[in-house]
Amino acid sequence: VNPNISQIIMGIATVSFDECSTSLRPVANVRKTSQSKKSIFLSKPEKARRKQVSEKYKYGESMTFKELKAIPDLKLKATMKRHEHRAKKVNEKAVLAEMLLTEQSGFIETEGAEKSYRIQQADLVKELDLQNADKVFDLGLDFGQYSIDYCRNGTHLLLGGRKGHIAMMEWGTFKLESEIFVNETIRDVKYLHNHTMAAVAQKKYVYIYDNKGVELHCLRNHMEVCALDFLPYHFLLASIGKAGYLKYQDTSTGAIVAEHRTKRGQSHVMKHNPANAVVHVGHNSGVVSLWTPNLSTAAATVQCHKGPIRALDIARNGHTMVTSGAEGSIAIWDLRTYKMLEEIPTFAPATSIDISHKGLMALGVNSQIQIYRDNRFYMTHQLPGSLINQVKFCPYQDVLAIGHSSGFSSIVVPGSAEANFDAFEANPFETKSQRRETEVKRLLDKIQPDMITLQRNVIGSVRPSSQTQISDDKDSDDEGDGSKKGKKAKRSNKARGRNTSSKKWSARKLEATKIKQASIKEVVKKQEPRLEESNQGEHLKHVLDRFR
Repeated sequence: VNPNISQIIMGIATVSFDECSTSLRPVANVRKTSQSKKSIFLSKPEKARRKQVSEKYKYGESMTFKELKAIPDLKLKATMKRHEHRAKKVNEKAVLAEMLLTEQSGFIETEGAEKSYRIQQADLVKELDLQNADKVFDLGLDFGQYSIDYCRNGTHLLLGGRKGHIAMMEWGTFKLESEIFVNETIRDVKYLHNHTMAAVAQKKYVYIYDNKGVELHCLRNHMEVCALDFLPYHFLLASIGKAGYLKYQDTSTGAIVAEHRTKRGQSHVMKHNPANAVVHVGHNSGVVSLWTPNLSTAAATVQCHKGPIRALDIARNGHTMVTSGAEGSIAIWDLRTYKMLEEIPTFAPATSIDISHKGLMALGVNSQIQIYRDNRFYMTHQLPGSLINQVKFCPYQDVLAIGHSSGFSSIVVPGSAEANFDAFEANPFETKSQRRETEVKRLLDKIQPDMITLQRNVIGSVRPSSQTQISDDKDSDDEGDGSKKGKKAKRSNKARGRNTSSKKWSARKLEATKIKQASIKEVVKKQEPRLEESNQGEHLKHVLDRFR
């Protein structure tokens, strides 16, 4: 009898910590004085760091006082002043938030000739505290190669075995939420907007389950899917399968947003860019194509390798893409120029790639895990007798999850996660009420699929006028009565009752009628010479000629 995951995690030792509660004394109300409004004096290094952080969060060039004063329209001037004030406040809050961050992510520091990649997990466990030492564990499962995924805040883990095993668990406390057997082939698994819903690509269709293992939906439009991905800010579930069709489905409304034919055959590799939500698809021809829902063809194609694409991933900032080819090499690409930055050879093709929040890159090569920091060898881990299927960094935890043919493994990678998290983005300590409130806010702030573009700075910019529109504007200005541009001609008749709204309307209508009649006369004048030329040479017959 094959042991299931509930029997395995019973034997894992867990450490429970008593929650400590502290009572805070009420602070007396302090009357605001003029001293509290004084600015804080900063030293030169602090000013330099503040300026550097301010440039980091600066969005575009701000308008100067002279530029604001030169705007003739008072309403537009007030609007621009309001926008500039808001942008300044947002920049100040972002600078203060980063200046007050105290947590820092650490890395393995070696001395002398010691190499960090020679340090094994057994050596790290001896130096770790009990809370972090429990994050290193193995689950032996006999249901094939496992696909894995973490929820956005990193508290829950989703496992999908190739032979039909699905498990959801709160891995920090080893609490198993659900475990089901579908008796079908499972190709990929993906969490949706939170840990309460997950999509599973089974043999024929894609199914959506809740955290209790109950089937919620069967997506029959997604057939024989090989790879899944979810766009959290757009609530879009993307899939690609054996037929080569890339499909977008809105999980909030259930509608199919877009369906594109890639024309490059089946694909097993798909990831989206976290910065602009553009989907990258790897093909067997070595090409990586970039797709958006509003374009029926690929927005861009990059020839990355000579052989098929085995794996790819995009960095958090959206500037770097890492691809793996069947010829046994890792290519690092700059998405701003679409040029290769570096190529790293491997002893075998990497079947999975994942990039952490801090830029660490993990590769799954046969039975070995290779971790790179700044494109240099950082750590390694061996899984003898197991074939690695997928690697995944845990958000906000220095943990790397490994799904392989023998089950699941978790190892510690110091310095891989972001130490300071944004509670409005993803809160690892959120309660049930906070989770529900966050879900409602995200639905209200959902971005439309038409706003997905390669250049994310296009949204909010001013589109330049076309040449035809510019020429039409010039012609309308030339047809004026000699008055200055941009100024209305003043009426000379200022008698009482002469400039009422009805009089103005009738005058405009009469003027439009005159313009229309003048244009008709011009057309008739142009056609008269042509009629005369066509009538020349023709004999005008008399009415009585028919009786001759």
